[in-house]
Amino acid sequence: MSGLITDIDGEPLAGAVVRIDGTSFACSANVEGKYQLKARLKKGDLIKVTFLGMNPVEVIYDGQSKLDFTLAPDSNSLDEVVVTAEPNINNIDIRARSGVVQTVDMKRLNEKPMTDISLALQGTVPGLIVTNTGELGSKPQIRIRGNQSLRVGDAANEPLFILDGKVISSDAFRTLNPQDIKEIKVLKDAAACALYGIKASNGVIEITSKRGSYFGTVDVTYSLGMGATLKGRRGVKVMRSDEKLELERLMMNEATPGYRYSEDYYRRRYPNSPDLDAMIASGKAVLDSLRGINTDWFNELIRVAMYQNHNLSVRGGSEKSSYFVSANIATQ
Repeated sequence: MSGLITDIDGEPLAGAVVRIDGTSFACSANVEGKYQLKARLKKGDLIKVTFLGMNPVEVIYDGQSKLDFTLAPDSNSLDEVVVTAEPNINNIDIRARSGVVQTVDMKRLNEKPMTDISLALQGTVPGLIVTNTGELGSKPQIRIRGNQSLRVGDAANEPLFILDGKVISSDAFRTLNPQDIKEIKVLKDAAACALYGIKASNGVIEITSKRGSYFGTVDVTYSLGMGATLKGRRGVKVMRSDEKLELERLMMNEATPGYRYSEDYYRRRYPNSPDLDAMIASGKAVLDSLRGINTDWFNELIRVAMYQNHNLSVRGGSEKSSYFVSANIATQ
Protein backbone atom coordinates (compact mmCIF):
# COMPACT_ATOMS: atom_id res chain seq x y z
CA MET A 1 0.00 0.00 0.00
CA SER A 2 1.24 3.49 -0.84
CA GLY A 3 0.03 7.04 -0.87
CA LEU A 4 0.65 10.69 -0.01
CA ILE A 5 0.61 12.40 3.40
CA THR A 6 -0.03 16.16 3.48
CA ASP A 7 -1.35 18.83 5.83
CA ILE A 8 -4.59 20.77 5.31
CA ASP A 9 -2.72 23.22 3.05
CA GLY A 10 -1.48 20.43 0.78
CA GLU A 11 2.12 20.61 1.96
CA PRO A 12 3.91 17.24 2.24
CA LEU A 13 4.69 15.98 5.73
CA ALA A 14 8.15 14.45 5.47
CA GLY A 15 8.80 11.97 8.27
CA ALA A 16 5.15 11.17 9.01
CA VAL A 17 4.82 7.60 10.31
CA VAL A 18 2.36 5.04 8.95
CA ARG A 19 1.87 2.03 11.23
CA ILE A 20 -0.34 -1.05 11.40
CA ASP A 21 -1.76 -0.97 14.89
CA GLY A 22 -0.74 -3.89 17.09
CA THR A 23 2.19 -4.91 14.86
CA SER A 24 5.79 -3.83 14.24
CA PHE A 25 5.13 -2.97 10.55
CA ALA A 26 5.63 0.73 9.87
CA CYS A 27 7.17 3.18 7.39
CA SER A 28 7.75 6.91 7.07
CA ALA A 29 7.06 9.47 4.35
CA ASN A 30 9.87 10.91 2.23
CA VAL A 31 10.54 14.58 1.53
CA GLU A 32 7.68 14.60 -0.98
CA GLY A 33 5.26 13.15 1.57
CA LYS A 34 5.04 9.81 -0.24
CA TYR A 35 5.06 6.51 1.64
CA GLN A 36 5.05 2.84 0.80
CA LEU A 37 4.00 0.29 3.39
CA LYS A 38 5.40 -3.14 2.56
CA ALA A 39 3.35 -5.50 4.66
CA ARG A 40 0.67 -8.14 4.26
CA LEU A 41 -2.52 -6.29 5.03
CA LYS A 42 -5.86 -7.86 5.61
CA LYS A 43 -9.21 -6.26 5.77
CA GLY A 44 -10.08 -4.86 9.14
CA ASP A 45 -6.50 -3.84 10.06
CA LEU A 46 -6.24 -0.46 11.79
CA ILE A 47 -3.80 1.94 10.08
CA LYS A 48 -2.51 4.88 12.17
CA VAL A 49 -0.71 7.92 10.78
CA THR A 50 1.14 10.25 13.20
CA PHE A 51 3.26 13.38 12.88
CA LEU A 52 4.64 15.74 15.50
CA GLY A 53 2.29 18.68 16.03
CA MET A 54 -0.56 17.08 14.08
CA ASN A 55 -3.61 15.18 15.16
CA PRO A 56 -3.20 11.43 14.42
CA VAL A 57 -5.45 9.79 11.81
CA GLU A 58 -6.83 6.24 12.02
CA VAL A 59 -8.31 4.34 9.04
CA ILE A 60 -9.72 0.80 8.74
CA TYR A 61 -8.08 -1.04 5.82
CA ASP A 62 -10.64 -2.20 3.25
CA GLY A 63 -8.38 -3.61 0.51
CA GLN A 64 -7.17 -0.28 -0.98
CA SER A 65 -3.83 -0.30 -2.77
CA LYS A 66 -3.47 3.47 -2.56
CA LEU A 67 -4.53 5.63 0.37
CA ASP A 68 -3.79 9.33 0.95
CA PHE A 69 -3.91 11.04 4.32
CA THR A 70 -4.46 14.66 5.35
CA LEU A 71 -3.45 15.66 8.91
CA ALA A 72 -4.75 18.70 10.75
CA PRO A 73 -2.67 20.72 13.26
CA ASP A 74 -3.03 19.84 16.94
CA SER A 75 -5.14 22.55 18.54
CA ASN A 76 -3.79 21.94 22.06
CA SER A 77 -1.67 24.86 23.28
CA LEU A 78 0.68 25.28 26.22
CA ASP A 79 -0.79 27.00 29.25
CA GLU A 80 0.76 30.14 30.67
CA VAL A 81 4.26 29.47 32.00
CA VAL A 82 6.00 31.63 34.62
CA VAL A 83 9.81 31.51 34.65
CA THR A 84 11.41 32.65 37.91
CA ALA A 85 15.10 33.56 38.02
CA GLU A 86 17.02 33.01 41.24
CA PRO A 87 19.27 35.97 42.09
CA ASN A 88 21.51 33.96 44.41
CA ILE A 89 24.50 32.30 42.76
CA ASN A 90 24.14 29.44 45.25
CA ASN A 91 21.13 28.21 43.27
CA ILE A 92 23.13 27.40 40.13
CA ASP A 93 22.69 23.65 40.46
CA ILE A 94 24.18 22.92 37.02
CA ARG A 95 27.60 22.85 38.69
CA ALA A 96 26.60 19.78 40.67
CA ARG A 97 26.21 17.75 37.46
CA SER A 98 29.98 17.65 37.06
CA GLY A 99 30.53 16.63 40.68
CA VAL A 100 32.36 19.78 41.78
CA VAL A 101 29.74 20.92 44.29
CA GLN A 102 28.84 19.08 47.48
CA THR A 103 26.06 20.11 49.85
CA VAL A 104 26.34 19.94 53.63
CA ASP A 105 23.55 18.09 55.41
CA MET A 106 22.18 20.94 57.56
CA LYS A 107 20.02 18.61 59.66
CA ARG A 108 23.07 16.60 60.63
CA LEU A 109 25.11 19.75 61.25
CA ASN A 110 22.48 21.27 63.56
CA GLU A 111 22.31 18.06 65.58
CA LYS A 112 25.99 18.30 66.53
CA PRO A 113 26.50 19.54 70.13
CA MET A 114 28.88 22.37 69.24
CA THR A 115 28.66 26.14 69.51
CA ASP A 116 31.33 26.75 66.81
CA ILE A 117 30.04 26.17 63.26
CA SER A 118 33.61 25.56 62.05
CA LEU A 119 34.00 22.53 64.32
CA ALA A 120 30.50 21.34 63.38
CA LEU A 121 31.65 21.04 59.74
CA GLN A 122 33.97 18.17 60.65
CA GLY A 123 33.05 15.02 58.75
CA THR A 124 30.18 16.57 56.78
CA VAL A 125 31.80 16.66 53.31
CA PRO A 126 34.58 14.44 51.88
CA GLY A 127 37.76 16.45 51.36
CA LEU A 128 36.77 19.19 53.82
CA ILE A 129 39.31 19.01 56.65
CA VAL A 130 38.74 20.90 59.91
CA THR A 131 41.63 20.83 62.41
CA ASN A 132 41.30 22.07 65.97
CA THR A 133 44.74 23.21 67.12
CA GLY A 134 43.71 23.11 70.78
CA GLU A 135 45.41 26.40 71.59
CA LEU A 136 43.45 28.73 73.84
CA GLY A 137 41.58 31.33 71.76
CA SER A 138 42.75 29.92 68.41
CA LYS A 139 40.27 29.21 65.62
CA PRO A 140 40.03 25.87 63.83
CA GLN A 141 41.85 25.46 60.52
CA ILE A 142 39.59 24.75 57.53
CA ARG A 143 41.17 23.23 54.42
CA ILE A 144 39.59 22.11 51.15
CA ARG A 145 42.65 21.72 48.92
CA GLY A 146 45.26 21.36 51.63
CA ASN A 147 48.07 23.87 52.22
CA GLN A 148 49.17 25.55 49.00
CA SER A 149 51.30 28.32 50.48
CA LEU A 150 54.22 28.45 52.94
CA ARG A 151 53.30 31.95 54.10
CA VAL A 152 52.81 32.40 57.83
CA GLY A 153 49.17 32.68 58.85
CA ASP A 154 45.93 30.95 58.08
CA ALA A 155 44.64 33.39 55.44
CA ALA A 156 46.93 32.08 52.69
CA ASN A 157 45.45 28.57 52.81
CA GLU A 158 41.89 28.92 54.05
CA PRO A 159 38.96 28.75 51.58
CA LEU A 160 36.87 31.68 50.38
CA PHE A 161 33.66 32.22 52.36
CA ILE A 162 30.60 33.53 50.46
CA LEU A 163 27.41 34.54 52.30
CA ASP A 164 24.45 35.22 49.97
CA GLY A 165 26.81 36.21 47.15
CA LYS A 166 29.11 38.42 49.27
CA VAL A 167 32.59 37.63 50.55
CA ILE A 168 32.95 37.38 54.34
CA SER A 169 35.95 36.65 56.55
CA SER A 170 36.58 33.36 58.32
CA ASP A 171 36.04 35.13 61.67
CA ALA A 172 32.61 36.31 60.49
CA PHE A 173 31.81 32.76 59.36
CA ARG A 174 32.51 31.43 62.87
CA THR A 175 29.94 33.81 64.34
CA LEU A 176 27.12 32.56 62.08
CA ASN A 177 24.28 30.71 63.72
CA PRO A 178 23.64 27.32 62.02
CA GLN A 179 19.92 27.73 62.73
CA ASP A 180 19.86 30.77 60.39
CA ILE A 181 21.52 28.93 57.49
CA LYS A 182 19.43 27.30 54.80
CA GLU A 183 22.21 25.65 52.82
CA ILE A 184 26.00 25.27 52.71
CA LYS A 185 27.79 24.20 49.54
CA VAL A 186 31.46 23.32 49.14
CA LEU A 187 33.21 24.00 45.80
CA LYS A 188 36.48 22.16 45.32
CA ASP A 189 37.29 22.19 41.59
CA ALA A 190 37.77 24.63 38.72
CA ALA A 191 34.18 25.87 38.94
CA ALA A 192 35.16 27.81 42.06
CA CYS A 193 37.79 29.84 40.19
CA ALA A 194 35.46 30.30 37.23
CA LEU A 195 32.90 31.96 39.50
CA TYR A 196 35.07 33.86 41.99
CA GLY A 197 38.50 34.20 40.39
CA ILE A 198 41.93 33.55 41.88
CA LYS A 199 40.68 34.16 45.42
CA ALA A 200 38.89 30.82 45.19
CA SER A 201 42.10 28.84 44.54
CA ASN A 202 41.77 27.24 47.99
CA GLY A 203 38.12 26.27 47.41
CA VAL A 204 34.88 28.02 48.31
CA ILE A 205 32.29 27.58 51.06
CA GLU A 206 28.96 29.09 49.95
CA ILE A 207 26.35 29.89 52.58
CA THR A 208 22.70 30.64 51.83
CA SER A 209 20.79 32.18 54.72
CA LYS A 210 17.13 31.60 55.41
CA ARG A 211 14.55 33.96 53.91
CA GLY A 212 11.14 35.23 54.86
CA SER A 213 7.84 33.61 53.95
CA TYR A 214 5.54 34.68 51.11
CA PHE A 215 2.46 32.83 52.30
CA GLY A 216 1.12 35.45 54.71
CA THR A 217 1.75 33.29 57.79
CA VAL A 218 4.01 34.01 60.75
CA ASP A 219 6.26 31.18 61.93
CA VAL A 220 7.96 31.45 65.33
CA THR A 221 10.69 28.91 66.06
CA TYR A 222 12.57 28.41 69.32
CA SER A 223 15.31 25.89 69.88
CA LEU A 224 17.42 25.07 72.92
CA GLY A 225 20.62 23.08 72.97
CA MET A 226 22.39 22.04 76.17
CA GLY A 227 25.35 19.83 76.80
CA ALA A 228 28.65 19.27 78.53
CA THR A 229 32.22 19.21 77.28
CA LEU A 230 34.12 16.50 79.14
CA LYS A 231 37.77 16.60 80.16
CA GLY A 232 38.89 13.91 77.78
CA ARG A 233 41.74 11.51 78.38
CA ARG A 234 45.07 12.35 79.98
CA GLY A 235 47.67 12.87 77.32
CA VAL A 236 50.73 12.28 79.56
CA LYS A 237 51.25 10.35 82.77
CA VAL A 238 53.18 12.64 85.11
CA MET A 239 55.47 11.77 88.04
CA ARG A 240 54.47 11.88 91.67
CA SER A 241 56.24 14.37 93.94
CA ASP A 242 58.56 11.73 95.45
CA GLU A 243 59.57 10.57 91.96
CA LYS A 244 60.26 14.15 90.87
CA LEU A 245 62.40 14.86 93.97
CA GLU A 246 64.41 11.69 93.40
CA LEU A 247 65.02 12.65 89.76
CA GLU A 248 66.23 16.09 90.85
CA ARG A 249 68.63 14.49 93.35
CA LEU A 250 70.10 12.24 90.67
CA MET A 251 70.51 15.18 88.28
CA MET A 252 72.42 17.10 91.01
CA ASN A 253 70.93 20.45 89.98
CA GLU A 254 71.26 22.86 92.89
CA ALA A 255 68.36 24.97 91.58
CA THR A 256 65.92 22.14 92.31
CA PRO A 257 64.69 21.28 95.83
CA GLY A 258 65.19 17.54 95.32
CA TYR A 259 68.97 18.01 95.33
CA ARG A 260 69.25 21.32 97.26
CA TYR A 261 67.80 19.78 100.45
CA SER A 262 69.20 16.29 100.03
CA GLU A 263 71.83 14.63 102.25
CA ASP A 264 74.15 14.30 99.22
CA TYR A 265 74.18 18.06 98.76
CA TYR A 266 75.03 18.88 102.38
CA ARG A 267 77.76 16.26 102.62
CA ARG A 268 79.39 17.49 99.41
CA ARG A 269 79.02 21.19 100.19
CA TYR A 270 79.65 21.20 103.95
CA PRO A 271 81.69 18.07 104.70
CA ASN A 272 83.47 19.48 107.79
CA SER A 273 80.68 21.62 109.23
CA PRO A 274 79.85 20.97 112.91
CA ASP A 275 76.16 21.57 112.03
CA LEU A 276 76.10 18.95 109.26
CA ASP A 277 73.72 16.61 111.04
CA ALA A 278 71.35 19.47 111.83
CA MET A 279 71.38 20.65 108.22
CA ILE A 280 70.69 17.12 106.97
CA ALA A 281 67.76 16.77 109.37
CA SER A 282 66.38 20.18 108.36
CA GLY A 283 66.64 19.29 104.66
CA LYS A 284 64.96 15.95 105.26
CA ALA A 285 62.02 17.73 106.93
CA VAL A 286 61.64 20.01 103.89
CA LEU A 287 61.72 17.06 101.49
CA ASP A 288 59.17 15.14 103.60
CA SER A 289 56.80 18.10 103.43
CA LEU A 290 57.22 18.34 99.64
CA ARG A 291 56.59 14.61 99.19
CA GLY A 292 53.16 15.06 100.73
CA ILE A 293 52.11 17.50 97.98
CA ASN A 294 50.64 15.67 94.98
CA THR A 295 48.52 18.22 93.11
CA ASP A 296 46.65 16.80 90.10
CA TRP A 297 47.05 19.71 87.70
CA PHE A 298 44.94 17.95 85.05
CA ASN A 299 41.93 18.22 87.36
CA GLU A 300 42.90 21.69 88.53
CA LEU A 301 43.25 23.23 85.06
CA ILE A 302 40.65 21.27 83.09
CA ARG A 303 37.06 20.82 84.19
CA VAL A 304 33.71 19.78 82.74
CA ALA A 305 32.27 22.73 80.77
CA MET A 306 28.51 23.20 80.48
CA TYR A 307 27.06 25.07 77.51
CA GLN A 308 23.67 26.40 76.42
CA ASN A 309 22.51 27.59 73.03
CA HIS A 310 19.20 29.48 72.70
CA ASN A 311 17.82 30.45 69.29
CA LEU A 312 14.59 32.36 68.52
CA SER A 313 13.49 33.18 64.96
CA VAL A 314 10.41 34.84 63.45
CA ARG A 315 9.61 34.30 59.77
CA GLY A 316 6.71 35.76 57.78
CA GLY A 317 5.60 38.11 55.04
CA SER A 318 3.26 38.47 52.11
CA GLU A 319 3.42 38.61 48.32
CA LYS A 320 4.89 42.13 48.48
CA SER A 321 7.43 41.76 51.26
CA SER A 322 8.92 39.21 53.59
CA TYR A 323 11.03 39.18 56.74
CA PHE A 324 13.21 36.83 58.78
CA VAL A 325 14.45 37.93 62.22
CA SER A 326 16.48 35.77 64.58
CA ALA A 327 18.38 36.08 67.85
CA ASN A 328 20.91 33.66 69.28
CA ILE A 329 22.60 33.43 72.69
CA ALA A 330 25.34 30.90 73.39
CA THR A 331 27.18 30.48 76.68
CA GLN A 332 29.92 28.03 77.63
